[in-house]
Amino acid sequence: MKRKGFPSPDQTNTEPTPALDPFDTALLEAEISADDAVPTLDLHGLNREEARFALQAALNSALQSGHDCLKIIHGNGDILRKEVHKFLQEQQTLHLVAKFRPSTVNNQMAGVTVAALYRLK
Repeated sequence: MKRKGFPSPDQTNTEPTPALDPFDTALLEAEISADDAVPTLDLHGLNREEARFALQAALNSALQSGHDCLKIIHGNGDILRKEVHKFLQEQQTLHLVAKFRPSTVNNQMAGVTVAALYRLK
């Protein structure tokens, strides 16, 4: 008996779906996490220099604690968002940050960036 809207077994795609990169998985988990499992840094009210200093301290702390991700709240303005992304790009060249991306809520910018971190050995 064929159910309406479902493909027959011979029509199903047998190709395996590609596995997510472990860093992409960590970013996704950090985005949807609402608890204290992911360290979070709130940069509201800070200027660029203060934000950069706080970000370096939070990154060091997260790395030393063995966390996979860091959630950074910078707000919807361009100044801090650009500074955060510039800082994270610099950390990628130092092999401390693997990936980062803006977090979205309901497909809208949420004023948050999540960063996947390399583990220190």
